[in-house]
Amino acid sequence: MIQNIIFDLGNVLLRFRPDQLIMDKFGDEITKEALMKAIFKAPEWLLMDRGTLSEAQATSAFIQHAPDYEEEIQAIMKIWPQAITPIEEHIEILKDMKNRGFRCYILSNFPKDAFEGQEKMHSFFQCFDGGVVSAYVHQVKPEKEIYESLLDRYELEPSKCLFLDDVSQNIEAAKALGIHGIQVTKELDLKSAVNTYLEANTCL
Repeated sequence: MIQNIIFDLGNVLLRFRPDQLIMDKFGDEITKEALMKAIFKAPEWLLMDRGTLSEAQATSAFIQHAPDYEEEIQAIMKIWPQAITPIEEHIEILKDMKNRGFRCYILSNFPKDAFEGQEKMHSFFQCFDGGVVSAYVHQVKPEKEIYESLLDRYELEPSKCLFLDDVSQNIEAAKALGIHGIQVTKELDLKSAVNTYLEANTCL
């Protein structure tokens, strides 16, 4: 019986559109592609998520990837959290789950400073009973250790947990540990999918 709902943040509760932010700032497709590659698709971005590289250190690395775009990289790194916006219809699902008696948790790859900024900005974080964020534990999805950190910290039984994440590899890693999972996609009616899954698994 499912008792716990585990939420990823990026593109589940918080939309992350750095490509749109770049276009809004510079309005140029070539610049967008260059900055996406130099910043958001660079390995150093994952190290920021892991909490082993500061934003300043990462910015220096991004500039090394694309020195011709130094000013643009500096500009985007000053405002990149603006690319994060709430997904209101999914936040309503979180609130509904909480009101129905499920315990709700975060499991997300997120840089520390950015996470703390979002946590201060949005009241829906009060719905959570706890969570694990990558930068604090120096582990990232889909590594099994970060899932185990969440399970161990809150003494959760995997078979009683449902995990919502937008990345298929992250869902598969959860399932390998016995956690139920639903991949969140643009096409999916998440509210319907969650309720159908809970009904099928004889939940609360």
